[in-house]
Amino acid sequence: MESDFQEHWYECPKGHLHLCGSAVQTNCCLDCGEPVGGQNHTIATGNSRNSRNEEFDNV
Repeated sequence: MESDFQEHWYECPKGHLHLCGSAVQTNCCLDCGEPVGGQNHTIATGNSRNSRNEEFDNV
């Protein structure tokens, strides 16, 4: 059975990269401690999608 789950690259409020799947839990950035992830499929405030890195995941 194939899964529809897919992770995407995001940046924390200070620009550090992290992977996030479904944004169902919040954690802390390993580099600076800012909130990353999210709740109820909504990404945490201040985080932004970083699609520049995703082109390398498909190589």
